[in-house]
Amino acid sequence: MGLPGWAEADSGVQGAQAIAYLNQQRAANGIPPITTIDQDYAAAWCPDEDNGPSGGETWRDWSGSAYWSTDASPWTNAPLHQMSMYDPRMDTAGDVNVDGGGACMGLGGDANQPATGVAFYTFLWEGGHTKVPNTETVDGEGPFAPQQLVGIPEGQATGPQPLLFPEGLGYSPQAVSWSLTDANGTPVANVKFADSATAAAAGYSSYFLSQGGVMIPPVLKPGTTYNGTVVWLASGGGATATQTFSFTTAVLSNDVTIDAEPQGNTFEFSVSSDAPNPVVVITGPQNRTVVPDANGNATVRLPAGGWRACAVSGGAGTGYQAGRDCTSFTIHGSPRQTSGKAPHLTVRLARTGRRVSLSVKLAAGAAGSLRLSARDGNWTARLIRRGSRYTFTADRSGRWTIVVSFVGRAGWSSQQLTLTIPVIPYRVLP
Repeated sequence: MGLPGWAEADSGVQGAQAIAYLNQQRAANGIPPITTIDQDYAAAWCPDEDNGPSGGETWRDWSGSAYWSTDASPWTNAPLHQMSMYDPRMDTAGDVNVDGGGACMGLGGDANQPATGVAFYTFLWEGGHTKVPNTETVDGEGPFAPQQLVGIPEGQATGPQPLLFPEGLGYSPQAVSWSLTDANGTPVANVKFADSATAAAAGYSSYFLSQGGVMIPPVLKPGTTYNGTVVWLASGGGATATQTFSFTTAVLSNDVTIDAEPQGNTFEFSVSSDAPNPVVVITGPQNRTVVPDANGNATVRLPAGGWRACAVSGGAGTGYQAGRDCTSFTIHGSPRQTSGKAPHLTVRLARTGRRVSLSVKLAAGAAGSLRLSARDGNWTARLIRRGSRYTFTADRSGRWTIVVSFVGRAGWSSQQLTLTIPVIPYRVLP
């Protein structure tokens, strides 16, 4: 029995629609299609996979699930059943569902045997040989999971388990050697292999894995290309043939976020990222760029002005998708003292309940820009400008700190005023 795949799936599919999904998956792996539908191949025995009457099928597959998509099936993560589903010799199939949401598939035929020589096929996953999940967990497979034959408990995660089909070498060819390397030629250690001889040695019938075998590597690196080789011995001994294949594992998803808090003339931030070693880039006035030497929590002192911080992680060579999250903020630090005319910055306050008004006055012709902020603890108020007047509505009662900064330009000095006021909103009495 298999488990539903992780892709968005279609529930309750059966018959021709299920076999259409199967053919998409076979095509993605370079395996010939099912060309004939014979529902007796499944309906005659369903759901008794082991003892029901024959409808003419060669293989029987039952699952407690009936989920299909282009990259998922009721037998996802069930390699023993997948050996029959993707057997390249099979050209006829039937598929029916049973009460309770289960699915039955029967397959038969022998149309795709090579006329001469040897033909090799490899099934990696339902989506083909690219973006292959770097790990697979087989659980609930029966009567055994191939990994159990080589000492790996069912339920223990492995790498993806390629299914290999050497056609033209007779019934139950045997794998005599195998290897898996990355694109740089570095061997993957501790790669196991299960074939019909392995099944027979464990006390199972010789027809199990008689089509070929299953390579079982450890969990692999994401975003990496691998090359596999298997040397097969033909049934009855004598001739050998070498099968090669390649595949690329998918990069891992990556959720990266940056939480930022300006405090005076410092910027405190924290970054979370699925990918390791995120980088923070802070860009400010005149395109000034600051790259903090930190990938978690940090505090950075910045000049006054408007800034934008972006956290990035993942991307090429990391095995994770590229991720990015940005935030904009303003630093209201102590202004830089410069020579030049004084702007004569003056501020008047007026309060009406929760509403606070600020009248800001500058010397005539003052060159520069005004920046204002209003905070009470972790609460920040939004200031609305109407000419020379600014207003904000206090989110709650308390002591509010108002910072008004004039950043001078062209011969005008900078100036900052900080005001602290209590705000007690009026309450309407009953």
